[in-house]
Amino acid sequence: MDLPQPPADQELKNIIDKLAQFVARNGPEFEHMTKQKQKDNPKFSFLFGGTYFHYYQYRVTTEQAILKQKQRLEQQQAIVQQAINRQSIQTAPWQQHLHQIQDTSQEQIRQSEQNLAAQHQLLLTQQQVQVDEVIRKAQDEKLLKLSKENDLDLKELDSILQPIIDSCTKDSISNGKGWIFSHATNYARSEVIILYILKKVTEPGTTFETKLHLVYLINDVLHHCFRKNADDLKKILEGAVVPIFCSTSFGIDAEKQQKLSKLHKLWETNKYFSQQILDQLQNPAASLAAYQTGLITEYASLITPITSAIQTQYALLQKQHQDFVAHLTGQMHQMQMPVQYAFQSPANPMMPVQQTAAAPYMQPTHTGYDQSILPATQPQDHHKLPESGDVPNPPTEEASVQQPEAQEAEIKDSEARMEPEPSVHPDERLSDMRNPEMHPPGRCTLIFCHI
Repeated sequence: MDLPQPPADQELKNIIDKLAQFVARNGPEFEHMTKQKQKDNPKFSFLFGGTYFHYYQYRVTTEQAILKQKQRLEQQQAIVQQAINRQSIQTAPWQQHLHQIQDTSQEQIRQSEQNLAAQHQLLLTQQQVQVDEVIRKAQDEKLLKLSKENDLDLKELDSILQPIIDSCTKDSISNGKGWIFSHATNYARSEVIILYILKKVTEPGTTFETKLHLVYLINDVLHHCFRKNADDLKKILEGAVVPIFCSTSFGIDAEKQQKLSKLHKLWETNKYFSQQILDQLQNPAASLAAYQTGLITEYASLITPITSAIQTQYALLQKQHQDFVAHLTGQMHQMQMPVQYAFQSPANPMMPVQQTAAAPYMQPTHTGYDQSILPATQPQDHHKLPESGDVPNPPTEEASVQQPEAQEAEIKDSEARMEPEPSVHPDERLSDMRNPEMHPPGRCTLIFCHI
């Protein structure tokens, strides 16, 4: 399905494009405000379902997608800039590569945003066409059923209306009025006749002249209803005159509007309708919107499957777009990770060196005694800086199991050190240290020299 075409009038195209930009930036409130201010301006008829309504919706959707794309690009740019700052220790080729990835990602996201917006507008247009078709089909079926039930020939009625549509002479109007009153013998038959006239007025592609001539027929029928006290026909006209009159007066120029204004003034003077109906006739945009809403409510069971199918299609397209953007975003985040590497691979300056295990000679030497039972307050040389390779091995599972016993032994050893030692001769102490029974292998006694 092709995209909605812009109007040939450059001024009208500029109005639609500019308004779409403002609505995309400021939200639907701006559109609502414009509708209120320009409701009687024919140049803004596209806001109320006019000829270029779909093109206006397409422009709003496109502008909204562009704004979202700009916001996301700014976020992506911030991520890339952060990655560049954190990787300032790396060489210029990496930064050039990062810029290339950034530009490529931005272009891909922009194209994806535009494609999604275009697909969304196509789906909305397709949905509107399908909804209009299903409503017209249901109305035609209803009208055909009522005509058969009330023994009215719609082809005969159409042959009576055609001369009025073609020439709208006094004779054709008079013949049409006479046929209507001779066949509208009850409420149901009157309803069929007026519904058929409504169908002729609201059909897509109906010209203004056709609509105006049928409104002139309605005017003559109204005048006769008051003279003959045809209450049933008058009541049915009260329910159909708003969409008939407003469909005729919507989106027309001042010269055509003047003809309808004269009819409205006549109806108001003769009090053919209540003031509420007369007010609705003067606001065609809002009245037609209310009429369309009523049709959607009436045929909701037929419309819901259409809207659900369109929403499902758009959800799938949106999911594809979001997955694509998430993939690109993930790539941008990964570019921040190499900052933790201080060096690059000589073979490939674009790839960081992988962290490897320390060489055997860099590992701390394994001692023959259990370090977990040493006292907590070991003397340390605070003037000696730790070497980068002096990292102790992680405790083994066996050492972890023995830890509670080691702590208990450590407490006992600490308490023993707090008691005064008996005076022993140095030679006797030395012999005790050489005695394997007093100092079994795997343990070490630390001797502190007090200076």
